[in-house]
Amino acid sequence: MQVLEYVEKFELPNLMFGSGTIESHPYRGLLRGGPYKNPLSSYSEIAILHQQENYKEANKVMRFLKEGIPPFFPKGFNNIFRLDDQIEIESYQIKPLAEKDPEQTAEAFLEKFLENGHSGRFPLIIIEKTPRGTYPSVYYQTKQVFLERGFITQMLTLQTIINENILKWSIFPLAIQIFTKMGGVPYVLYDEIKVGAEMDVCFLVGVGLSKPIFGQGNQNYIGFALLFGPNGEWRIMKTHAEAYEKEKLPKIFKRLVFEISSEAAGYVETSFQHKPHSIG
Repeated sequence: MQVLEYVEKFELPNLMFGSGTIESHPYRGLLRGGPYKNPLSSYSEIAILHQQENYKEANKVMRFLKEGIPPFFPKGFNNIFRLDDQIEIESYQIKPLAEKDPEQTAEAFLEKFLENGHSGRFPLIIIEKTPRGTYPSVYYQTKQVFLERGFITQMLTLQTIINENILKWSIFPLAIQIFTKMGGVPYVLYDEIKVGAEMDVCFLVGVGLSKPIFGQGNQNYIGFALLFGPNGEWRIMKTHAEAYEKEKLPKIFKRLVFEISSEAAGYVETSFQHKPHSIG
């Protein structure tokens, strides 16, 4: 039997960072030029929430985010993202719980977060690793109670922190996720995506599916669509709060794509100085 080997080399796309810096790798680009765009909303603190027995792990994460850990994450969060208003990074432990109930734990995290006010604060929550799809769990329950109050969160597992080698490699992407969830744009594509020479504006639409579990383990489906600009910058998200049956998915996706395309047209009308001839 003859074994054929096929290798195709793909060039990494150039990315654009702050001050017009062009690089192909996020690490080098952020170190050289800083982020493409800072958050519109001002943040003053990253609040690390954890259970009492995990204070050592929380302090380690706090130290790495504050001071950095060369060469993996040099000089810390404020330095990497060139923030004029320095963000404080503090840790807070929740009250000991009699039992490890997901709902109680989630509410305890939220209560501790709200103690010092929520304005300008971003919650980074340390939890035990949750197997994918497990429900109820601290992961999903905590995400839910914070989202119900309008707070976006970043989760970090104890297993990642305990293994220092994994943590060293994880701290940079963790920081990028936090910065992005704050509303910042770390980088975009240098060469904008074009579809045909006649297109003035090109947008990318991504369609996804979520399968949350409700009540007695009943699975339902929720569709969502994301709109990205020609440079890869996220612009709009459309979703429907109510759950749907699997048989209705094609109709859901068609509706989502239509709605987000309509919003894209409206976005172009209000955001561009000249009216484009066509939108791809």
